[in-house]
Amino acid sequence: MPGKLCTVDPYHDTVLNEQEAEAALREIPDILARCTEVSHTAAVRVLAGYLKDCAATPGSYLLLVGD
Repeated sequence: MPGKLCTVDPYHDTVLNEQEAEAALREIPDILARCTEVSHTAAVRVLAGYLKDCAATPGSYLLLVGD
């Protein structure tokens, strides 16, 4: 079943609202379990922090800037 994070476009900006951030946050444990590099794990943990902050703040958005 596809999750919310698969909708992030690496080439364009992606905006998640608080509900979408909450849904994406539920995907983090599975992603962490598949990380094989320390740097990847660290990056996913940083993303989880951003998602948590967004999900906990009504009316907020998380902007993921593409390349």
